[in-house]
Amino acid sequence: MNMPAKTVGLAFQEMQPVLDTFRRNYIKVLEAALKCFEVGNLRVCKVYNGIPDLPTMARTALGLFNDIISEEAGLRGIGLIDLRVVCADPENRLLIYYTGHGHLH
Repeated sequence: MNMPAKTVGLAFQEMQPVLDTFRRNYIKVLEAALKCFEVGNLRVCKVYNGIPDLPTMARTALGLFNDIISEEAGLRGIGLIDLRVVCADPENRLLIYYTGHGHLH
């Protein structure tokens, strides 16, 4: 994230291998999930970007990853939950954390 780039285009070019790797790995995860669950019972979430003090460049980069999540889920007919929308209203905000035992709550 902190590598210098002379132009925005060059910054995106530097980011592309990271995005390509994420896409390949995400496809593997989705394909594995589809072997365990019927597509109608499966949902994936976009990455939540409303974290307080999240740097602007990180928030911007999350959009690139969320685009991949949306596209790959859509290509497979998997339901998509956009935590950016769900958690936008403080009254609806969810506490999501990793338990260390392979579960999100």
